[in-house]
Amino acid sequence: MSKIRLPIVILYKDRIMKGHLTKKILINYIQDSLSERRSAIVRSHIETCDCCRKNAAILSSITAPSRGKKIKPRRSVLAGILDYHDSYTGPAEPAPAPRRLRLRYAAIALGAACACVIIFALHSHLQYENAPFYASRIKGTVRADKDMLRKGQVVRPGVLLTTGADSKLAIMYGKVMKLTAGPHSRISITKSHIDRKSGKIYFEMVIDNGSILAQTGRGWKLQYTLVTPHGKVSSSGSRIAMRVEPSKTRVMVKDGTANIANNKGHSLDTEEGNGYSITDKGVTSALEPSEDDNDSGTLYDNTARDLLDEDAEENSESGDSDTVIQ
Repeated sequence: MSKIRLPIVILYKDRIMKGHLTKKILINYIQDSLSERRSAIVRSHIETCDCCRKNAAILSSITAPSRGKKIKPRRSVLAGILDYHDSYTGPAEPAPAPRRLRLRYAAIALGAACACVIIFALHSHLQYENAPFYASRIKGTVRADKDMLRKGQVVRPGVLLTTGADSKLAIMYGKVMKLTAGPHSRISITKSHIDRKSGKIYFEMVIDNGSILAQTGRGWKLQYTLVTPHGKVSSSGSRIAMRVEPSKTRVMVKDGTANIANNKGHSLDTEEGNGYSITDKGVTSALEPSEDDNDSGTLYDNTARDLLDEDAEENSESGDSDTVIQ
C-alpha cells in the first residue's frame, strides 16, 4: 500500500493552521511568546519545512543587530521586513561571458588598436612619400589621364597630363616649385617625395613633348630631374626653359645650376645664361636652331613670354595671385 502524505496541521490558539507557518506565529515563536507545547509544535514544523525554516532564519537574524544586545523589534516591523523579503527579487547577476566570446572581444579590441597604429603609420608614410602638386592655373583643354583637370585639383605621381591646342597648364608644390607647360605638352610626375631624415624634396618628371618653364624657390633643399626622350636635366634649384621636339631637347638655364646628360651618358654642367641641345649624339653647349624660332630672343625669354605673359594679364583682370616663384 502506498503511503498517503497528510497536510501539516498546526494547533495554535484553538485554531488549526494548515500548510506553512504564518508570519504572526513565526514572530511569536522568535520572541518566545508561545507556550512550551506550542513552541515545540512550531519547532518541529520548522525542522521539516524548508520555506518556514528560511523565513524563521531571516526574522531571527534581525532580532539582534549588534553584539551583546537583545533587541526585539515590534511585530509590525518584523512582518513588514518579511513581506518585503517575500516580494523582492534582486537584479539578476549577469552570467559570465563564455571563454570563446571573451577571446573574440579581446581580438576585436586588439585589432582596433592595431588598425589605429597602421593608419597613423600609413598617414605619416604618405606625408613623406608623396609631395603632391596641385593645378594652380588651367587654360583651354587640359586632361589628367582621360579626365578633365580642374583648377585646384591635386596631381599625384603616375598621372599623365596633356594640354591641347591653345592650352596651358601650371602646377605647383607650395612655394618650392612651379612647372608651367604650353600647348601640346605631355607631362607625367614619376617621383614626388620628401626624405624623412634630411627633409630634402625630390621631384622627377617625364616631358614627352611640348614647352615647359621650371621655376624653384630659394632656400629649399631640393633635387628635381626632368626626363625627355633624349636625356635628362637635373638641378638643385634654378629657372629652366625647355622645349622637347622630335629630334632634340632644347634647354636654357636662366639662373642656378644644372647637369645635362643624354641617354648615352654624355653630360656637362651648365652655366647661367647659356643654352644647350640634347640629342642622341651628345650634349652641345650652343642651341641648335629650331623650326619654331621666329625671333631673336633667347629660349628662356621666348618661353617665359609665351607661358607667363597671359598669366600676368589674367591676374591683373581678375585680381588672382598666381605669383611666379623667383
